[in-house]
Amino acid sequence: MADMKKDYYQEVTNEIIKAIEEGTTPWQQGWDSKVGAAIAAVPINGKTGRPYYKDNLIRLSIVMRRHGNSKDPRFFTFKQAKDMGYSIKKGAKSTLIRMGFYAEKDLEGNELPEDEKHWTNRYYRVFHATDCCQGMTYVKDDVTIVVSCQTERDQVQNRATCIKMLKAKLLELRERAKEQEMADIKGEMKKIEWGSQIRSYVFQPYTMVKD
Repeated sequence: MADMKKDYYQEVTNEIIKAIEEGTTPWQQGWDSKVGAAIAAVPINGKTGRPYYKDNLIRLSIVMRRHGNSKDPRFFTFKQAKDMGYSIKKGAKSTLIRMGFYAEKDLEGNELPEDEKHWTNRYYRVFHATDCCQGMTYVKDDVTIVVSCQTERDQVQNRATCIKMLKAKLLELRERAKEQEMADIKGEMKKIEWGSQIRSYVFQPYTMVKD
């Protein structure tokens, strides 16, 4: 926990210094859009919808600006992304945040005495929504189709692309099933060549034999 706390404050300091040097501080509002702009979209937890405050607000706003001034305010922990059917892009970088809570129980789940209850922090790593790719899984009988998309700028567009990809896969399967059905009806098709033709023989007295 001590190492996590040390890493957190160091990362926050580095992020703020870098933003100041680049002139992209999200809390600075001015006439020149290159200097900075007021925080337009408050970062939120993508699963619970709760907004982030204080140092998390500043830091995650910086992350949003570095994702192409993304208007998508959602952030997810790895588990939350997985629970919602997203997968994290390869090479995506997480951001360390801290969440304060009032500790009323110890690590074993036992109620603490009133004089021992206290405020403390927990540290999590979160990914911006643009670092998550939308995925869909179709399962029916013995058919399983998995599609995913991470090329669009937001998850709404990724989802729409996934739906198109899934429809295309289902159409392809249906066409294959039709072709197989027609092949079963036609039976085995032989090439038109010597040895594949029907041959007739006429014997005396008149008798015809085919093979």
